Amino acid sequence: MKLFLVTILFLVAVNGFTQPQQVTKTITANDYLQKSHSQKTFAWVLMATGVVTLGAGALITAYEGANTSGGGPVIIVAGLAMIGGSTLLFTSASHNKNKGLKLNINKEAVFIPAGIKFNQQYYPSVSLKINL
Repeated sequence: MKLFLVTILFLVAVNGFTQPQQVTKTITANDYLQKSHSQKTFAWVLMATGVVTLGAGALITAYEGANTSGGGPVIIVAGLAMIGGSTLLFTSASHNKNKGLKLNINKEAVFIPAGIKFNQQYYPSVSLKINL
């Protein structure tokens, strides 16, 4: 009886002090396509903001004329930085879209013989499209 209680207490202690298992989520093609869509949307917003900021900086610089103490050139540089950042986001969105189109996880139908007839079962399959 004493050994039984010690074993139970040991199992409870081991279960209480061990680290929990990390749950890893598999990334599907839809995840890549959704990420691409979100990046492209944010890239368009950033591009429009950069163009408006660039135009505002150009107008401020034209209005100030020779006065270089204003913030016109700084605003122009900020607009150009936004446009450059949107270009990087467009590139990343294209990369994720291509990744999502190449990787596809779906269920494949497999026919298994069972006596005289065939049973249809579905198994997960991964298809990878390689362009040569």
